[in-house]
Amino acid sequence: MSSNFSKKGCRECYACVRVCPVDAIVIKGGQADILMDRCILCGRCSKACPQHYRVEKTSINSVKNFIKSGETVIASVAPSFASAFGKQSLKIPAVLRHLGFTHVEDSGITTKPIFDIYNAYANEKDNENYITCSNDLNETIFIRYPAMASIHFIQKHYPELTNSIIPVVPPFISHGRFLKHKYGTDNKVVFIGPCVAKKTDATKEICVDEVITFYELQKWLQSENLN
Repeated sequence: MSSNFSKKGCRECYACVRVCPVDAIVIKGGQADILMDRCILCGRCSKACPQHYRVEKTSINSVKNFIKSGETVIASVAPSFASAFGKQSLKIPAVLRHLGFTHVEDSGITTKPIFDIYNAYANEKDNENYITCSNDLNETIFIRYPAMASIHFIQKHYPELTNSIIPVVPPFISHGRFLKHKYGTDNKVVFIGPCVAKKTDATKEICVDEVITFYELQKWLQSENLN
């Protein structure tokens, strides 16, 4: 058992337990604990917590250090920022540059190429080593990367489906590789998006140096009085 919650202030309200889709949280000794062998890093628990104790480790200080060091720091921003920031979304590129990011790029530019690869792979590999649906159509299942939490869900709770995951990197990793090629491998790439799970997956790649969530960015902006 491993816990990523703050060790103080838990009120045993069970809010996090109720929203966890995979029963990965238990209350022990007055403290909510996360069962990491079940957790899919969806982030629902930290959003539900009335004490606002975050599950994920914040990466803001790490990003600030990149900027303070004088390095070129590129923001790879998920296209869903428009829904996350609403009417303020048009200001986000300028605000990120104000914070010290050298370049701001939309990670959505790699989505279509990745999806084209998914489709080509599925057409080429149809009926090869993939799960077949037990329906009248006898269809073959292919699983792409809709969200990293979904992939973690499959890997931890339905491992028999793991071989059906198309072995293509998710768009945010593809965009990180693109940015390293465009600006140079010595520069820093920071992905900014809604998904907590990407923090774990980014550690497996050298093309994305840090990941911050929209929630973290909002807190950063508030601390700089940039609401």
